[in-house]
Amino acid sequence: MGYSGDWGMADALAAGADGFYSVLAGFLPVQAMALAAAIEANDTNETARINRQLQPLFELFRQLGSLRVAYAAVAELGLALLWQKFEMRD
Repeated sequence: MGYSGDWGMADALAAGADGFYSVLAGFLPVQAMALAAAIEANDTNETARINRQLQPLFELFRQLGSLRVAYAAVAELGLALLWQKFEMRD
């Protein structure tokens, strides 16, 4: 069974979810994979550390909706400009 809602990723995967649908992984893949790897390794300290670091973002996801926050984050990180450059090459 899969799960969605980035703020619940750690709990869902630790509880045995087969998959996870993540907005976070779309624009911060390194952080999302680090969290998933810590969970898979059953490293509760690392899982808690990464989860704590992501809590401000997760709180914004809950308050404003993950799509809105992701759009703003992509723009703020300059990733939107990278995508536009990539599209222009096609």
